[in-house]
Amino acid sequence: MKRSEQGFSLLEALVSLSLLILFCSTIVPSIGKILHQKNDLKEKSTAIDILTETLHSYYLSEKPIQEVDVLREQKVFQIARSKNTLNEEEVCILWENNHEKNKICSIIK
Repeated sequence: MKRSEQGFSLLEALVSLSLLILFCSTIVPSIGKILHQKNDLKEKSTAIDILTETLHSYYLSEKPIQEVDVLREQKVFQIARSKNTLNEEEVCILWENNHEKNKICSIIK
């Protein structure tokens, strides 16, 4: 075998492997964070959809809004009515995500 036809030296292989490990160690946590944010946005979007459906039903049928639990995409969302700080009536969608309570509301006129 000629000298010019040799493969990688051990040092070149170790440097390449080190760079690959460094690259993977920075990318994998970023991908996990992006997937977590995607799930949070999906849950918020589902809550907005439930709120929109509830308000459409309320305004079209003029029936009172019932406080119930709604199961969507393996997550429980609660429809609740309350009064805000300005004493305006509002309807809220409540849900829990990673032991953190979330809420989205709209004023009823």
